[in-house]
Amino acid sequence: MNRPSKGQMGWGIVVVVMVLASLFFGVKLPIPPEPEPEPVVESGTSRALADRYFESLIVDKELIVNGTTNLTGSASYGANAVFEGATADAYETTLAITDPTADRTITFPNSSGTVTLNPLGESTEFEGATANEFETTLAVTDPTADRTLTLPDETAAVMVSSLTTNATDAANAVTGASNGLVFEGSGVDNFETTVSATNATADRSVVLPDAGGTLMLSSLATNGADAANAVTGASNGLVFEGATANDFEATITPTDPTADRTVTLPDASGTVALTSQAVDMTLTADATGGNAGAKTEYIGLPRIKLIGGGQGTNPGSQTIALVDDTPDGEFAPVDASVTESLEAVYYKHGTKSYGAAWDVGAVATDGFIDANLGAGAAWDDMESVGLLVYSTATWAAGDLTLVLTDDGGARTYNIPALTAANVWTWLEVDISAGDLSAVSDVAILMSAQGETNLGAFTMYLDIGYVWDAADEEALGVAIQQDGVLGVINTESGAQLAELTDYIVHYESGVDFLVYITDQSTADIAVLAAY
Repeated sequence: MNRPSKGQMGWGIVVVVMVLASLFFGVKLPIPPEPEPEPVVESGTSRALADRYFESLIVDKELIVNGTTNLTGSASYGANAVFEGATADAYETTLAITDPTADRTITFPNSSGTVTLNPLGESTEFEGATANEFETTLAVTDPTADRTLTLPDETAAVMVSSLTTNATDAANAVTGASNGLVFEGSGVDNFETTVSATNATADRSVVLPDAGGTLMLSSLATNGADAANAVTGASNGLVFEGATANDFEATITPTDPTADRTVTLPDASGTVALTSQAVDMTLTADATGGNAGAKTEYIGLPRIKLIGGGQGTNPGSQTIALVDDTPDGEFAPVDASVTESLEAVYYKHGTKSYGAAWDVGAVATDGFIDANLGAGAAWDDMESVGLLVYSTATWAAGDLTLVLTDDGGARTYNIPALTAANVWTWLEVDISAGDLSAVSDVAILMSAQGETNLGAFTMYLDIGYVWDAADEEALGVAIQQDGVLGVINTESGAQLAELTDYIVHYESGVDFLVYITDQSTADIAVLAAY
């Protein structure tokens, strides 16, 4: 039986009131139409409600929906909602609600997708793109306090761990820190190892080799290639940057061994020299060519030779110093393109050298000159001029010229190539050609070729001599730099002094002494390292 709805009961009351008003007051009012009864489904009964709109629907026990039901507003359910699915069979999906202890709201987002299930209460299960017997389960360890895991605002893969208890202060754990990875180690304590990276200025890759071993550590916070004081590895070598970060490093590289080798450093300070070699030992000469009197000296059994030079010569006035070890006032720049200095830093003999700095705009004929160095002397018998130079740049043969002026005009001679910068080097200029009967000016000038080839640079001139080849004494060997250890007059026993009695003339091959003072009555012996 259908019971009246709230709308029908209200309509009946209105009709009664209107009838009474007509009987007692003579007022006739139109009677409104009876409202549609609310559908009521009683227990054990069923009614078809398809394609109808209801302001309210009361279901006494069970509502079965075939098709789609559109609900607006709120729907109240007593306990569970059961979904049959596309197939009417013995299997349904029940949406069950735990009895709430306060008002609860579950909100579905404004998007399409599949709801993630939580079958275990402490984990979330992901089926993946393929419906099969393999799933991924995101499990949570029972927390002992409120915990928050934050996923970053980016697309990436999560880094996983095979350690089931991976966490801060867990044994063997590896966790992340600000710009670093933190290794707890096997013991749980207050001490961890953190691997962090210095802020990169470009993409960097640190490659661990396919081998077992222990990393070599550095106490230098900025240890890296071209960092001051850094020690880095290279192919078959260790690279030492040194105190200055520049383009020059020292590399220790072993020769490929044919058996196990051990090099032991002694418990002492000093410079290392290998003594167990079965071959000749070579010590490299001072890298500056002897700047400020620097020498490479050897304590031990050196390769030296006592050379009998025979009777010396008397050069008379034919071995002439062009520059001595105190060059004050001896030369002057030709013009403002060259700046001169009396250099107390770069020198080999004495305490100073003559410095000449060509600027970037220097042109041919720019250089320095001594206007009366020759003093009108005849140099016709002279064959060579020797110059000891140090330059901040190399040059090709002919970039610089030696210009000698006599009463017949200027004679120009090419200065040989300088193949190494920042090293004191002996250069010989051949002046055997040309009339030099009354030399006055002596100059070193840039050539047109040098104007093209050279930029700004500085040359230091320490000593210079002009001599006759007849006053050369061949030593018979190629001596080491600064390899003349002593020159002795065997008759008197007197030891001759360099730059006073002789100069050493280095050539490619056999080297020479050149006499300055009269040694024509002396038998000369030379002790030299070669």
